[in-house]
Amino acid sequence: MSTTIETELFWKLPSSRKLLNEMSDALLSKRVIFLNIPLHVKCLFEIACKYALESTNIHDKPIIITVRSGTDIGRDVGVHFNSNRMSGGKLALLNLNIKKAVILITTCAESQKLSEDYAIEFMHSSSNNDGDIQLIMQLNDESLLKQQDNKHLQIIPYEAALSQEEMESYVNLRMLGRKGPANTKLYKAIVIEMSGYDPFFAEKLISLTNEQLLNIREYLPDLMNDDVERWRHHSWLKGAYCYKSKTSHTLRDVYLHQHASKKEKEKANKRINRMFWKACLKEITPWLEENRFELIKNILPVIRMYADNNIIQIPAGRNMIPVEVEELEYGNISGIIGFNKIKLIDRDQLNILYACKSAKIIRDEISHLRAPTTKMINDVYENFERVLEKQK
Repeated sequence: MSTTIETELFWKLPSSRKLLNEMSDALLSKRVIFLNIPLHVKCLFEIACKYALESTNIHDKPIIITVRSGTDIGRDVGVHFNSNRMSGGKLALLNLNIKKAVILITTCAESQKLSEDYAIEFMHSSSNNDGDIQLIMQLNDESLLKQQDNKHLQIIPYEAALSQEEMESYVNLRMLGRKGPANTKLYKAIVIEMSGYDPFFAEKLISLTNEQLLNIREYLPDLMNDDVERWRHHSWLKGAYCYKSKTSHTLRDVYLHQHASKKEKEKANKRINRMFWKACLKEITPWLEENRFELIKNILPVIRMYADNNIIQIPAGRNMIPVEVEELEYGNISGIIGFNKIKLIDRDQLNILYACKSAKIIRDEISHLRAPTTKMINDVYENFERVLEKQK
C-alpha cells in the first residue's frame, strides 16, 4: 500500500507531536536514538528526524546517509568530515564544539544490518566519552515495542497509529466539503471506522468513489489482494497489528475472513460488519430522527381521520397504546394504515408510506446491532429524497 498521507496535517496530531517531543528530549541527552517503526512507516522516518532536530535549536544541519545493499557507511560518512573513512568508533569520538546528527536511512534488510553494525560500533565508543555527534537510525524490530533507554541510548517505538479522535479529525479535514448521502456524513464515517488506526489506509479509502464506500465490505477483498502477503500474518512489523490499541488491521480481518478457520472467519467478519454498523449508527440513526416529522407531516391528515382529539390508538401486540399523531414513528405509520385498512390513492402519500417502511427496516437493523445492507441504505435515501424534494 504505497498511498501517502497529508504530512502537514498528520504532524499536528497529538500522537505525532508526542513522538517529536520524545525524540527532541532524547536529542538533549542521548548519543544514539533508534526509532523502531513498522515497515510501512519508513517513509515518515526522515521527516520525523527533521522536525525533532529543528525543535531542539542546538544542532547544525544533519548529515543524511542513505544506506543501500553494499554501502560502505564509513566511507560515505567520512566524506562529510574530510576523511577517507569514518568508522562508527571514530565518529563517536569527534568533538566539533557543536552538536551534529548523523541520520542513517535504510532501504533493505542488508542495509539495515549494515546500519545496525555501524551503530553498535558507535555505541561502544560513545559509552566512555561525550563527543558531539549523535546517531539516529531506524529499527524494524517486533521484539522492541516498549520504550527503552540507558545513559547514551534511547529506543523509541512508533506505529503512526491514530486514536479514534485523531482519525476523526484527520478524515474530516481531508474530506472537507465531501458530504452524503443526502445531508449526512456517512461517507466520512465509513472511512473513519474502516480505517481503524491507520492513516495510510484512510487515504486509500478517501480516494474511493462514493459508490465504492457504500459497498466497502464487498470492495475490501480487492484492497487486501493488492498486497496479500502483508496481511497473511499477525505482524506488527508489517502493520497488520497495532500494539497500542491491541487491534488487527481491517485488511488483516479481510484476509482472515477468506483464509482462516470457520471460527476465526466468523470473528473477523463480525469485526468488519461492526465497523460498518458503527458508521451507520452515527450517521443514519440521527438523520432518520431529524427528518421524521418533515417526512410524515403530509400523511398526518389521513391519520387524524382515525384519531380522537389528535390521539390515535396503535397496535402493540394484543394491546392498543394511545399516541399523539405528531409523535408517531415510521413503523407506526405503516402499522396504522394496515390496521385500519386505509387505502392510499395519492402518489405522494404512497411515497411517504414507502419511505416509512424503508426507514423502519434500516432502523430495526441498526438497533439490533446488525450492519444494514447497501440496498437498505440506498432504498431509504432514495425514498426520502423522493418525498422531501417534492415538499420543498
